[in-house]
Amino acid sequence: GWVHGDGRFQWPQWAQTPEARALRDEPAVLARATPVQLARLLTIFARQERFNDGSRLGFWESGLLLGILRRAAELADAAG
Repeated sequence: GWVHGDGRFQWPQWAQTPEARALRDEPAVLARATPVQLARLLTIFARQERFNDGSRLGFWESGLLLGILRRAAELADAAG
């Protein structure tokens, strides 16, 4: 359930929103991300490589993927 598999979530458009940019560029915002926001970011991670070779490496090098995983772990721990 972490990656949107249907066409209802328009990830290219969402990726350009202020919300997406803040999650991507501001670690403090990412640290408060909701499960829905994390799923949206992971959908971009999964889909963008198809259109932009090397984007997954960029996610890793920027620290964004690690930030997403840390936040997901925090949410899982809180859920018990």
